[in-house]
Amino acid sequence: MISVYRDLLFWEVLYDGMSAANGFPFEVQTLQITSHFLSLISMQLSMEFFY
Repeated sequence: MISVYRDLLFWEVLYDGMSAANGFPFEVQTLQITSHFLSLISMQLSMEFFY
């Protein structure tokens, strides 16, 4: 579980950097980041359960 939190923190930092650089609408970026979170978490969960 710790690795999931570390990855979430990584994405949060990346998100801050992207929103500063790109100036995308906040909602669009939130959508993108959320999908990143979900795929990341599901990947890690499947790794933990199946290996």
